[in-house]
Amino acid sequence: MDKNGNARYSDSLSAKAEKTICDALGQLDLPIVKTITVVGRSNQEALDHDYEWIRSLKTGSLEDARLPGALQAFLALNSTKYALLIYSEGFVWERFPSFPDEDLLKYGSSIYLLIADVKTGKLVYYNRSVPEEADPLSSRMILRRVQLLLEELNVGKQKQV
Repeated sequence: MDKNGNARYSDSLSAKAEKTICDALGQLDLPIVKTITVVGRSNQEALDHDYEWIRSLKTGSLEDARLPGALQAFLALNSTKYALLIYSEGFVWERFPSFPDEDLLKYGSSIYLLIADVKTGKLVYYNRSVPEEADPLSSRMILRRVQLLLEELNVGKQKQV
């Protein structure tokens, strides 16, 4: 966010956030076999729209929910049975303090996590973090929050989801 509080999308910060999430996932004992990105595809606008849909889901309403078309087709091309999708949004607001004791930085961060059966499009698991004032680019924060989001699943030493 700029000094006036206006949100601005940043390619470089988004790329850094994606790398930080992938690095955090690498520290977990999850059975991830392939990591792919939805960035830089020929149907980018449709994928962006479908991927942003993740943040509109409600945790208690998964019975009828299905992956949107462009996202399911993209995942199906990559030959995976199940997909773990993570959507992260956040901001870093640099303020220009009038008083020396004011905070120099203000953060906001939310993480959404989804597991889907790619063949059927059915959502298997969905959880989202409570928005918090946390640096969206902090690897420690992302690792902690992803671990909390996955807590209900039986993953880790058992090597299963």
